[in-house]
Amino acid sequence: MMNLLLTVSPGRLGLTIKVYKNDPQNGAVITEIDPACTFKNQLEIGDRIISIDGRKVNKIEDLSLNKDRLRKFGIVKKKNQVAAADKREVSRENITTTTTATATSATAVKAATEQLQQQQAMKQQYLIRTQQEQRAAKQQQNEKIEIPKHPMMGLSRRVNGNYNIVHQHENLKNVSKTQVISRLQTFIESLSQMKCISNRSRLHISCTCMQFLQNKKRVQMAMCHAILEYSHMTHVQKKHHVVERMRYAKMVSRKTEGDSNRIVEQLYGLPLSYEYLENINDMERDDAAASCAANADAQVDADSSHPSSYQEQQQQQQQHQQQQLSEAFSHRICASAFFRLHSIGPHAEKIHKQYIGGDLSIITHQNAGKKRKRKTTDAMNDLRSSLQALYDEYINSSECKRKGDDFTLPVSISKRNYYEEWCRKRGWEPIKTDTANGQYAKVADFELLDGYYRTEEEESLAEAEGRYVVGVAKRVVAFTNFMYCWNNEFPNMKTQGRVGKGMFIGERYGSGKWDRNR
Repeated sequence: MMNLLLTVSPGRLGLTIKVYKNDPQNGAVITEIDPACTFKNQLEIGDRIISIDGRKVNKIEDLSLNKDRLRKFGIVKKKNQVAAADKREVSRENITTTTTATATSATAVKAATEQLQQQQAMKQQYLIRTQQEQRAAKQQQNEKIEIPKHPMMGLSRRVNGNYNIVHQHENLKNVSKTQVISRLQTFIESLSQMKCISNRSRLHISCTCMQFLQNKKRVQMAMCHAILEYSHMTHVQKKHHVVERMRYAKMVSRKTEGDSNRIVEQLYGLPLSYEYLENINDMERDDAAASCAANADAQVDADSSHPSSYQEQQQQQQQHQQQQLSEAFSHRICASAFFRLHSIGPHAEKIHKQYIGGDLSIITHQNAGKKRKRKTTDAMNDLRSSLQALYDEYINSSECKRKGDDFTLPVSISKRNYYEEWCRKRGWEPIKTDTANGQYAKVADFELLDGYYRTEEEESLAEAEGRYVVGVAKRVVAFTNFMYCWNNEFPNMKTQGRVGKGMFIGERYGSGKWDRNR
């Protein structure tokens, strides 16, 4: 019967064990003990291992069960084995005597055997239940912490300075900057109440670098403005911003290849808005000067050579805030917190790491250095300039109807007509594949206008032959890209929809309805 439950750590046991065939006693016998064994003081030669994590040991292979984690070894001591053998011998003699004596004694032995089996079964269930509770406690300890959603997801800036937040969980339009800052502050405050979690080499690692921000409202507001300024950057500027900080972190890192993955280095500075801090300091300085001048007579002490208690309080408060800011500038956070604050996922983090030792001159993405991609970028820039000119022309025009921040262009301007006009200015005639639905062919299938040529070689050849020459046609974008640019970058500029062939709402008819009898 087991009389010792020994907890063994993962790794080499340091024991020489032998399992005897046809042995009436189950388990493996310890024949030698290595001096380097960590639990040698609790064992001796002759002890028997009968179970591992509640499972019986009947062969050598059973000893490798769960060897990569903590295990519970059931041990029967050598002394108890001798005593148990004597007891079994005595019980055998008694059982033999009683069986030969009467049938009632045989029934008593059977009952005693069943009772012993029930006790062993209860003990086995207790071991299994204990193991399950330990596993549940460990799983609860390593349970993944619920990280709040980043408020910058789906954020886009409107022309009027407000924001749209559109993603699968939210659809908010015309959100003010104050509301966005408030959402960011709530997000940072929630991060300051928890640990940073990072999984490296399947290890659950936690860091407390963000808990520095607890009850530091000014530092949190400076971070909110810095993150919002980061969201206003272009993709290229964001890439430069992040990669430069990753390069600095790699340079100051003291971690070598042989160090453990459990080490979490705090190498990134907090994102703080210098402009916001300067404005706040100027405002507080002006308010303090104004309040001191207004309350000079009431706050002056009897001795005019000493400052008033009000002034001392203001000075102490300013010193405390300056100390907080100096600590914030010197504080460092881990990589997990840095990427979470800037809403950079694992895939984007992997891409940024590829740029650490390389060139940052690539415009966007991997194929941006190609000529074709550069021409497409030029076409999009020209399209934005053209739409911006249209926006500036009619934003304050009396011809446009207005509803809040939105304004409607004159009836003579539609998106498709403007797209076709823009393509013709660049030397192409758009081809419609479905006139009823307004679908266009591929850009490669557009036809050249008279006098335009695809390449400079064709243009020079046409001049030599005396043909009409205007120039080389410039690249255009598809109608879907045109609509995406209009709807996302100029959402306030609306057009009047069509209700019939060639007719617009409000054209010729004051009611704005289509006349079916026309």
